[in-house]
Amino acid sequence: MQNVELLKTRYNRGKGGTKKMCVVLSNINIKGGIGKTIGNATMAEILAKCGKSVLLVDNDPQCNMTGLFGMMTDEERYTIKDLYMCPQERLPEYARQMVYPTKYENIDMIVSEPGHRDTISYVEQLRDCDTRSILANAISFFKKDYDYIIIDKNPSADILATNVLVACDEVIAPVEMDGFSYQGLTNLFLEIQNITSNGELNPFLTFRGIYMVKVEKNTNLFRSLYEAYKKELGEFFLQATVRKSIQVAECSAKSIPLLHYKKRSNPLEDYILLMEELKYIMSDQARELLKEHATSKEYKTAKIIRK
Repeated sequence: MQNVELLKTRYNRGKGGTKKMCVVLSNINIKGGIGKTIGNATMAEILAKCGKSVLLVDNDPQCNMTGLFGMMTDEERYTIKDLYMCPQERLPEYARQMVYPTKYENIDMIVSEPGHRDTISYVEQLRDCDTRSILANAISFFKKDYDYIIIDKNPSADILATNVLVACDEVIAPVEMDGFSYQGLTNLFLEIQNITSNGELNPFLTFRGIYMVKVEKNTNLFRSLYEAYKKELGEFFLQATVRKSIQVAECSAKSIPLLHYKKRSNPLEDYILLMEELKYIMSDQARELLKEHATSKEYKTAKIIRK
């Protein structure tokens, strides 16, 4: 396991400032298949159930978020690719045409398409703008319409990934129990440092922390990794963990996001606790959500709420 003291010394927590009305956030890790899309989607569902308006932005050519919400179609329509390729002066005219309502209350989406992978070569040829800020500039048109904008990022380190970090106010990082996803945090911290140290990009970008996913709590491996991560990461380690569950794969296969696929599930309970720890929802909201969606007896009866 890598020592993160060097990362902490290089990492800038952000330079403060006034809290924005709209929060732009993302679950980020370079490793694929770790559950970033499920994390982003479930957080959006929880916020929407609490009455918050959410815009999901699928910035991944794999279109996992678009597929999860049943938004894949062969019909011609605007996608995230058009958002990148639209001239800056035309954005006020076209931006809102690129947003589509999902079938779920309070959640809209900018969908993706497989052709979005071609956006990388297009953007790299641009010379008349800062290509790292294209997504941030576009998203600015939507901030007054939503409480939260959640961006689903592609699992790679390219110009699309950089655009996500420049556009976000806050990021969190899921890590698995295998250790490989943890190793990629070095590059993430360095990328955040590069962006926050550039006053023209995103000096207010804040890293909220790291949480464990796909965990099996009754194993020695989980217990040892949990304590090791907690010791090394310190303030960056989030106590909430998301348990491994077949229901995550099932909901993805059926194109139904987790909260709407299964009323009660272990990972849904865990994401509610994570949202409370991050203060995206209040304790009383978490208590009510746990009564309805938790699997653990103590949360079903709402007698216990984690501090």
